[in-house]
Amino acid sequence: MWDHFESRWYADIARGGYVGEGVYQYNTAYFPATALVMRLGLLLGFAPAATGMALSLVAGGFAAVALGRLAASIGASPVWTVLAWVSAPTVVFLTAPWSEALFSAFAFWAWWFAKQGRWWWAGLLAAGAAFTRINGLFLTVGLVAMWWFGQQRGTRNPRSLIPLALPFVVLAGHATYLWSITGRWNEWRAVQSEFWGRQLVDPVTAFVNSWNLIFEFVPGTISSRFIAEIAAVLIILIGIALLLRQRLWAETIYVFVTLAALATSTYYYSVPRTLTILFPLWMILGLLLTRYIWLRWVYLVATIPFTAVVTVLFVDGQWIS
Repeated sequence: MWDHFESRWYADIARGGYVGEGVYQYNTAYFPATALVMRLGLLLGFAPAATGMALSLVAGGFAAVALGRLAASIGASPVWTVLAWVSAPTVVFLTAPWSEALFSAFAFWAWWFAKQGRWWWAGLLAAGAAFTRINGLFLTVGLVAMWWFGQQRGTRNPRSLIPLALPFVVLAGHATYLWSITGRWNEWRAVQSEFWGRQLVDPVTAFVNSWNLIFEFVPGTISSRFIAEIAAVLIILIGIALLLRQRLWAETIYVFVTLAALATSTYYYSVPRTLTILFPLWMILGLLLTRYIWLRWVYLVATIPFTAVVTVLFVDGQWIS
């Protein structure tokens, strides 16, 4: 029931590596961490989807603990922040055998250790995030911003930046490996364009294309998919404004860089699922739920039925971004 879309791409990599056959010749669009765990599961006799769901459960649990600590660091209730995270419709992506939960575990803890000034742990975990999704690059930009804003001018120690080079080493290593088997240094970017039709455009063009696809994606119908994509972009913009109000500069940069990548693609793609890994937005939501008790119940009443509907659609094999 849960073996749809991304799960099958990772399973193909787990079984045969890069590059597969048919549409799976484009499996180089996916990073290897999740597939490697599925590969281990295969060696132990478990189906890739089962391994992936177990991975999501464990990694999601670790991520939840880190999210609670991050929320507490800005005065938000850890319980309500985590509850908001796991009751939202985006929790589907933390349950499925996809990469969101594993990335969240690496990224959330990397940020926590960075806030403690433990840069080697932060760098190692950020490297794990970079081995899981391209978003590890955006996370590292945010960590560098934290290093910059978190120390007084004239007292910044460049040596503490060394661990934050680890994610770039991972990304460079992955790009080199893809080059060795495909002959293209820009393999990841190239397949995004060739198979998914995504190229770099200005933000206005990206919005207009996404808006038009509401009416044109399936002729004669209104596409809820692209309504959700645009709504998710608006949610991120509101989140950025609230982060700026709280003067959470590094968190703002992480979210902004992520949005910049999403909002300069030919059209909006997978923005709602990206909300899952943007922990600063959940920290801010947790802060609001802490301050306004009435909002807690409004949130749960609104999200839980919506989550149920999204879950049914997902297990039915429908793409819900």
